[in-house]
Amino acid sequence: MSAIAAEPVVFSTVAEGARKAFGPRLTPELYAKLRAVKFDLENVQAAYPLGDFVRAMGVLCDALVPNCPPLEQHRLLAREFMAGYRQTAIGFALFTLGRTIGVKRSLLRMGRNLRTTGNYLEADVTEDGPKSVRVVTRVLNEFRAKITPPRSSR
Repeated sequence: MSAIAAEPVVFSTVAEGARKAFGPRLTPELYAKLRAVKFDLENVQAAYPLGDFVRAMGVLCDALVPNCPPLEQHRLLAREFMAGYRQTAIGFALFTLGRTIGVKRSLLRMGRNLRTTGNYLEADVTEDGPKSVRVVTRVLNEFRAKITPPRSSR
């Protein structure tokens, strides 16, 4: 097994998406807090351990949407993140392809799309009907023991 496959990681496109999404709001102090949890957005790496990414998202949530419950913080940041991810080369390609082939076919490709963000997820996609697609995502078996549940409160 390769070094990258030995632990769950998120790829650089995720860091690039975060930098593009939150860049104007990333102060020197916030960059320092992110470096402290090993998620350096000033010097993007090829991959980041998933645990470092999760801690970084907690830092970003607390700094950028401090007065919301945790689930709402994550929802708001996820929406912003997708706008930034769309500005990365891979995100731009995925969204362009999505517009070209349509929503349903884009969802049917979700397993391939997830592989551009990290090595620990897979998706089963089922076409339930002419206008219905079911996407079930899960952590790959080899990474389940290495992923801890998210914090319930801060």
